Amino acid sequence: MLLTEGNLSAGATFTLLGFSDFPDLQVPLFLVFLIVYMVTVLGNLGMIMIIRTSPQLHTPMYFFLSHLSFVDFCYSTTITPKLLENLVVEERTISFPGCIMQFFLACLFAVAETFMLAVMAYDRFVAVCSPLLYTVVMSPKLCTSLVAGPYTLGIVFSLPLTYFLQALSFCGSNIINNFFCEHSAIVSVSCSDPYISQVLCFAIAILNEGLSPWGYKLDVRALMRPLHSAYENRRVVACSSVADYPELQIPLFLVFLIMYIVTVVGNLGMIIIIKINPKFHTPMYFFLSHLSFVDFCYSSIITPKLLENLVMADKSMSYASCMLQYFLSCTAVVTESFLLAVMAYDRFVAICNPLLYSVAMSLRLCALLVAGSYLWGMFGPLVLLCYALQLNFFGYNVINHFFCEYTALIAVSSSDTHIPHLLLFGFATFNEVSTLLIILTSYAFIFVTVLNIRSASGRRKAFSTCASHLTAITIFHGTILSLYCVPNSKNSRQTVKVASVFYTVVNPMLNPLIYSLRNKDVKDAFWKFINTKVPSH
Repeated sequence: MLLTEGNLSAGATFTLLGFSDFPDLQVPLFLVFLIVYMVTVLGNLGMIMIIRTSPQLHTPMYFFLSHLSFVDFCYSTTITPKLLENLVVEERTISFPGCIMQFFLACLFAVAETFMLAVMAYDRFVAVCSPLLYTVVMSPKLCTSLVAGPYTLGIVFSLPLTYFLQALSFCGSNIINNFFCEHSAIVSVSCSDPYISQVLCFAIAILNEGLSPWGYKLDVRALMRPLHSAYENRRVVACSSVADYPELQIPLFLVFLIMYIVTVVGNLGMIIIIKINPKFHTPMYFFLSHLSFVDFCYSSIITPKLLENLVMADKSMSYASCMLQYFLSCTAVVTESFLLAVMAYDRFVAICNPLLYSVAMSLRLCALLVAGSYLWGMFGPLVLLCYALQLNFFGYNVINHFFCEYTALIAVSSSDTHIPHLLLFGFATFNEVSTLLIILTSYAFIFVTVLNIRSASGRRKAFSTCASHLTAITIFHGTILSLYCVPNSKNSRQTVKVASVFYTVVNPMLNPLIYSLRNKDVKDAFWKFINTKVPSH
């Protein structure tokens, strides 16, 4: 038994602060996390059931995947129910044994998942590098041993941490500044010397990450950072981005100017090539031309003003221009998000139903899908804009950003910004969840279909068809999500600005390069276009 008689803290209780900083968001957050938890439970248990009941999925890869789903289900169930409870009850307490048990299980499943992902990487290595020996090497006995390993290591790594943690004394106001019993949060409220526990935690974390490069940790509290800006007192004076670094103004101007030129030439060039070449008059390239158009517009909404501010002493912007820039940039980014989801659906139909592709992806449906992306791209930002226009702004307002970003804009308002923040959170959550759900579902079916293709050349062709799109999705959604997962530090705003540069300036430049460099047909059409337009001497 871990709780020893000598530990006077065994009867202590802890208070989990969770998201209590946002009392008005408790019910919306409860609904969001409840939906996420239900999707997690249904998705993971459904995956396990499908794998167990389908003989064609009785392979090492799916065997490991079923255990990964089980670990994800357990990990979520260890933390989320208590989080949901704390969002709807006033008393957010948890007993000392309950807290220690939650930490132990959460640590166990986090470590187990880390090593399970490493095992799955090894399985893919054997399958790709030694396909003829795959069934011999990945025998049932080895697979069982490889699965038992992550669970065993999860227990071995978690037990010492739990032992030293339960030996600590707690004699004050035991308020844990987190939504679950995380190690550093528990140690910070102890009145004992936590040195040994912290050293052990550090050593185990280093060992864990060193043995498995697939380890990861996501600070979920940081997801709420955009909402927290409304409760901070910001000093504001016009649009300010790199004003603190005057020596970088000219170098940055040249860098962003080159990037903008590449963006304009690349995206407009992609549109022209697709429009003039009958070979590219297909749904895939139709969507790609609209993606290039959105990228061109997005970059042109933000970059020219950024370039102007880098060389002008007066960095001011009128109220009307700022609101217009916000609306257009938000419309472009939401439209791009849904266009990428539409393109994932297009790839799903092309690979999973090739014989029905031309019928399913009719011209009318393609036009509707694109129109829907533009319309939804305008609807959400328009609602947010209506509330932003009702806010009051007094004096000389400094926006701590390089463009009129929504949270930075309403942070300088003297009005109550609680409703705009609520709307932003709900709108952003819906967009990310819905588009990623479409993308992940489409590629899950694509992955299963490709695995059933007998010829290696057919599999390569199918994967190469999706490679460019997957790269674009990873860069776009990865960068946006990273904005809400930056570590807590006094430099985090600078980090957010740097990440914003990436998805507003860099990403529109990369998309045409990604689709052209990885696509032989586009490259051939490009050089053919150059040869016909540029006379040879």
